[in-house]
Amino acid sequence: GEATAAGDELALFPPVSGG
Repeated sequence: GEATAAGDELALFPPVSGG
């Protein structure tokens, strides 16, 4: 959902998935 430090697969902003 959100581009958090943990990393979100569904990040709407920069899709930098972390887990």
